[in-house]
Amino acid sequence: MTDSWKQELFEACLISKTLAIAIFNISGELKYCNQAMSQMCKSKPNGNFLNPTLEKMLEITREHPFSGIITFADETEYNYSIEATAIQKNSELLVYGEVNVGQLVMQNAKMTLLNQQINNLQRQLIKEKKMLDKANHELSELNNQKNKILGIVAHDLRNPVGLTYSFADMMLDDFDGISRQDVEKYLENIRMNSNYALALLNDLLDISAIEAGRLDLKKENVEYIDLIEKIIEEQNIFAQKKQIIIVFQADVVSINFSIDPIRIRQVLSNLISNALKYSEKGTTVTVKCSFDGDLVKTEVADQGEGIAADELASLFQPFHTTKNKTTAGEKSTGLGLSIAKKIVSLHGGRIEVESTVGIGSVFSFWLQFNALQSD
Repeated sequence: MTDSWKQELFEACLISKTLAIAIFNISGELKYCNQAMSQMCKSKPNGNFLNPTLEKMLEITREHPFSGIITFADETEYNYSIEATAIQKNSELLVYGEVNVGQLVMQNAKMTLLNQQINNLQRQLIKEKKMLDKANHELSELNNQKNKILGIVAHDLRNPVGLTYSFADMMLDDFDGISRQDVEKYLENIRMNSNYALALLNDLLDISAIEAGRLDLKKENVEYIDLIEKIIEEQNIFAQKKQIIIVFQADVVSINFSIDPIRIRQVLSNLISNALKYSEKGTTVTVKCSFDGDLVKTEVADQGEGIAADELASLFQPFHTTKNKTTAGEKSTGLGLSIAKKIVSLHGGRIEVESTVGIGSVFSFWLQFNALQSD
């Protein structure tokens, strides 16, 4: 065989994937292994021998060459075995043998599966990180909302309670000398501020219950037209003080279906109350009720100032108030519309607003015309 062929053969052995070659010194240190052997030896100093051990192999080959099965340990449940020869010469141990191709295929398949499992774990970790980031964001939003509530309690609630205390204190200090006219004025202020404080507390309790998922609807069969007329009758007391007319229009004489009357009363009362707050005297607030397909549609339209387009998107957010001023100094908690939207949503409906600056606003909500509850 010529030298050139020897060199070609030597290089082929080095890169072979089936002929495994390794050289150790007599101290058991790995000096060299080709590509095929590196997969079994793992390039470890002791060569990763399992049976026989490297120490035993060095002992055997001091007397004569070894020929037989050598098993290499693996970190997984599978081990490598090759039909090998081991020769010790000049203070070095040469190990060479033929790799079982079937084992390599099985190992490659196992590594492929392991890589797939790692990729799946990575995707799961990414998904869980996104969920964690979302949860952290929601917690941050809840914390911001809590701070807003504390701000409301500290500022908006303190003012009416403080004023109520002051008016009551003035009456007690000079009860005999105070005129009837002043008594009536002080009592009216006490009533107005107490009413606002009570409304604020109720709204805070409602929004807290809704956010915590503790607001349960108590549905019953309701004559809806009658309910609307009663609400309008109540709101007419405030409308007359501002010389505002409330007009009711209905397409039908009767609509009987299942809703929570207390909560829907709360929604409609809030919408009519807001319409009155932001309307000038001599204007009209129109309440309409009609069927829209299989939905019951209720509208409250005013002739007020209207709401700017850039404020409409956040109108139903908690604590949001518009730049508009009430026409008689009435106060607003900034929670009513948010509560109304959530109540309507719990009924499976929706609420919307259309507004034109200088013309007025129309708030509409739709409720499912569901079957009556059986007794």
